[in-house]
Amino acid sequence: MTAQEKMASHDNVLSWTPHEVADWLQDRGHCEYIDTFKKNKMDGRALLALKEKDLRLLDGLATCLGDLKRIWLDIQELKGHVQPTNGHPFISNRFAANGHCKSTPTQGTITVNAFHHDCQDGASMSCSQCGTTLWNDSDGYRSAQASPFHIISDRWKALIAVAYALGSFLISAIVMTIVHERVPDKKLYPPLPDIVLDNIPVIPYSFELCEITALSLFILLGIIIVFHKHRFVIIRRLCAIAGTVFLLRCATMFVTSLSIPGRHLECDSKTNGDFASIMNRAIQIWSGFGMTIAGVRTCGDYLFSGHTVAVTLSNFFITEYTPDSWHLLHFLTWTLNLSGIFFILAAHEHYSIDVLIGYYITTRLFIYYHALANSRIARQRQRGRTFSYLPMFVVFEYNVEPVANEFEWPISWPSKWRFGLKSDNESK
Repeated sequence: MTAQEKMASHDNVLSWTPHEVADWLQDRGHCEYIDTFKKNKMDGRALLALKEKDLRLLDGLATCLGDLKRIWLDIQELKGHVQPTNGHPFISNRFAANGHCKSTPTQGTITVNAFHHDCQDGASMSCSQCGTTLWNDSDGYRSAQASPFHIISDRWKALIAVAYALGSFLISAIVMTIVHERVPDKKLYPPLPDIVLDNIPVIPYSFELCEITALSLFILLGIIIVFHKHRFVIIRRLCAIAGTVFLLRCATMFVTSLSIPGRHLECDSKTNGDFASIMNRAIQIWSGFGMTIAGVRTCGDYLFSGHTVAVTLSNFFITEYTPDSWHLLHFLTWTLNLSGIFFILAAHEHYSIDVLIGYYITTRLFIYYHALANSRIARQRQRGRTFSYLPMFVVFEYNVEPVANEFEWPISWPSKWRFGLKSDNESK
């Protein structure tokens, strides 16, 4: 009797030995993983209890997504053939008598309703909610659509987002060079009245401290991105939001030139006004990320503060893409965020309104973007409207579900560390 014939009986599957599980794997075309299953003493009961995340812990399967998905689908089919019984820990009674959904396949697809680890026991779900859609490709292999919370990290989208952000920073650098040429003479136009700056003396080197704070936050964010399971989604969202905010900053800087906020600021170094000089200075600003510690000194880039955008956006991304239980890290990043804003004001490099507007625009765009990204209903009902004023969102977030805060070792070596860095799958 083959393993395929044994599937007709629930008791037989539960009584399978590791050798019979090996026979079933051979019948399903997974011969290369027989030794792995035997090594882990995988009998019938253990096979029925497997979840997709368990398969990722098995040698070989973690690095071959296609094999992992095919084995997982075969296990789902096996569970679907098992007759449901009261009190069985693996099979839910919400299935039909034959273990399948009563749905009609269309366009070459078949729907197999089997126990899925994303569905809760005892929950009232329809086949369309808990089923898995299968189809046959040209090679006869069966594939599956992504489960509702499965994230596919699209590297091409991340690359486009990075290019968009870099382009926005370059445009911003060009505008900063232009407004630097137009900054009013501080002898004729003294600093504007500011209730905060008028009551805080200039603290030397505080602007450098702000930039060190921004770098610290960015390094922390970079470490989180490297070890986050959905790192390309984070990169894509970070670059999309940052690029959009800095493009808006270009407009606000260009249309209105404010007098410098501090008499101590030196703004005499100007270009000749020709295109080559402007581009050369813009490249210097762009390559130095507009930072004073990198040798960049500009005036006129007010309304609103780019440094406020940097520290705030880094803090919000760290908070969003780490588990809620990481209280110490969140306290640290919020402290750095607020300290960075204080250092900006203490240096008299920006007016208070620059900081307020920079913080407000950054936080509102971050919250709005993630609210849409985490709401399937909002994406479906407002896709046309959203495309009209946030076109990149529709492109970048198409078919992307809320991101769980899961961490992993980013490279395949050493393998013993690869699975030692798993979080508790805690999501927000």
